[in-house]
Amino acid sequence: MGGEAAPTLLERSVALLRPLCEQVWVSCRAGQVYAGQSCVPDILPASGPICGVHAALVRARMEGISAVLALSCDMPLMHTNMLRRLVTAFAASPRQSLMTAFMAPNGWTESLAAIYRVEAASFLEAAVAQGHLKMREAVPLELQCFEQYGTEDARAFFNVNTPQDLQQATTALDDAAAQEPGEKFTEIPDRA
Repeated sequence: MGGEAAPTLLERSVALLRPLCEQVWVSCRAGQVYAGQSCVPDILPASGPICGVHAALVRARMEGISAVLALSCDMPLMHTNMLRRLVTAFAASPRQSLMTAFMAPNGWTESLAAIYRVEAASFLEAAVAQGHLKMREAVPLELQCFEQYGTEDARAFFNVNTPQDLQQATTALDDAAAQEPGEKFTEIPDRA
């Protein structure tokens, strides 16, 4: 491998977002930092992705940014073309839509590969206050917009939760090395 370290899952996710976003922030628990990254600490007392997206929406509002593209860093097979589809779907969504997300063929909402308008923050906050931590349930369905994807695109949403998942993702990326050389990962993050 020429002595170069493979990018981490987090580094790969940040690299995917840079061409699409003016700023890229990394959601972190309060007091947690990632060297070289612009971190946004959780504000809400609960834990989980809903708190990270909420904190990013609060920061975006403070900085005059109208929406946030949220991407979990444990989807190593995600690629720029899928994210561009999401951005296009968001641009075409009605203004009242607060969440634009991918939807799987089985109806599953990919709420961690989604774009949230800053107005969604109050819904996320209310959900956490009620003990509801599932993001797809926090924003009312009538305020959600979906970009359907087919089984041929499902691979992009492969989620890494275990060392075995990481090995499976690395193998899949090795199989596609002719198209994306050098895409291997060295660690599993403890939080997206």
